[in-house]
Amino acid sequence: MLASLLGAAVLALAAYDGVVIGRALYVGGQLARESSPYSQQPPNATGALLVVGDSTGVGTGAEDPADSVAGRLGQALPNTRIDNLAVNGALTEDVLGQLRDAPLPRYDAILVQVGGNDALRFTPLDRLAADIAAVLNRAGERAPYTALMSTGDLGAAPALPWPLAPVYSARSRAVRDRFLAAAREHGADYVDLFTGASDNG
Repeated sequence: MLASLLGAAVLALAAYDGVVIGRALYVGGQLARESSPYSQQPPNATGALLVVGDSTGVGTGAEDPADSVAGRLGQALPNTRIDNLAVNGALTEDVLGQLRDAPLPRYDAILVQVGGNDALRFTPLDRLAADIAAVLNRAGERAPYTALMSTGDLGAAPALPWPLAPVYSARSRAVRDRFLAAAREHGADYVDLFTGASDNG
């Protein structure tokens, strides 16, 4: 039951998360250092959610941790324990360590927010596909429900002029395609934030 509620809440936050991701991937180092991931431990928790990933999981770019995706999930589900192990700058391969370090042996749901740094740093796509498959496999061992959120179209960011914009749009699409395929294979919900022109026609 809780997994269903968490799933609905995660998917409902997709539009908001697109705003946070857009800011988080282009903030300065000082803002990243000042950011802290949102967690909550209600005394009589009726469920548990684990958040792992990069700055989008931390909530970097949000005005307040409570305004991050994890924070908004906490507001929607006040009796749910939220452990947030996301780290600024994390790559997909780093999420395996976050899952390993999670304090509870089992969760009702896991939210994975990652992929933007792999797009920006040009992680080889074959390796990235293997990394996200391993992450989703490990998440599936720890929870009955997993949601995967990745980056939108990085090339659409105003900070990226031509000719960089089309390069990063292509990278974003390539990451999206591999994450979407992995989510389908592993039975995870994929929150699709990509808004490339060819997706709209």
